[in-house]
Amino acid sequence: MKRILVGALFLLLLPVFSWAQTARYYISDVLPPVNPATCTNPDVECKTFYRVAIYDASPRPSFVAVIPTFRDTGVPAFSWAIVFTRGTDYTAVDADARNFRLFQGAEDNPAPTSVEQILANLDRDDWSLLTGAQKTAIKLKLDQIGVPTTDITGAFNLRTLLQRVGRRLNPSYNEALEYVR
Repeated sequence: MKRILVGALFLLLLPVFSWAQTARYYISDVLPPVNPATCTNPDVECKTFYRVAIYDASPRPSFVAVIPTFRDTGVPAFSWAIVFTRGTDYTAVDADARNFRLFQGAEDNPAPTSVEQILANLDRDDWSLLTGAQKTAIKLKLDQIGVPTTDITGAFNLRTLLQRVGRRLNPSYNEALEYVR
């Protein structure tokens, strides 16, 4: 799992994206594999893999999803996943109720091109930048997925919030972020 999380962060850092793009973090529903009998595009749709709801968006931003699965069955451990995205048009993603924008706009910075930039943005931006409505929406979603929120206040930075969501997926998630540094 640690390799998957570190790999997901490294894929985000590939400097092949335009400076006009932004990076966003979502909690997205995990969807079951497509039934091969209903496939119209066998190269894309008929693969038997679990995917996140962002996969269905058109246009779809570049993304990396962290979907922990049970080793013995390959079935996702949760009905949701953390998704890291980069793109310029999030209209379809934001319109889909299966996708929840984790930081509600506080993370809207140019897409980072290095590990240092990702961590600096997440360390700099904090809970105090959000409106009351944004804080309420985030806390409600985190409560729904079992992430503790009682001590989230004032200068609680977005990196700590992301680590907390990651630790809900895997207790060693914090170690993965530190490993990247």
